[in-house]
Amino acid sequence: EDKTVFFEFLRLEGSEKEVVYWAAPQGEQPTPFTLEKVEGHRASFYNKGHDYPQWIIYELAGATLKARIEGVENGHPKSSEWTWHRL
Repeated sequence: EDKTVFFEFLRLEGSEKEVVYWAAPQGEQPTPFTLEKVEGHRASFYNKGHDYPQWIIYELAGATLKARIEGVENGHPKSSEWTWHRL
């Protein structure tokens, strides 16, 4: 049975100084993550003060988009990954 179990609104804002990724999981207040690195087709966003995650990472490989969140939660390293394929 298909049903929505999770959703997230996101927004990218850019200026001459920085790019900010605004994440709003489950419709919560948006949290900013600043673009820290771009390497090839990989972009990494960081928010040191956020509880979890501290990093949001996207990587494009052909028709595949990979997303990863990582950081420390309750003193322990934690991460999750998702992969989408273009049809």
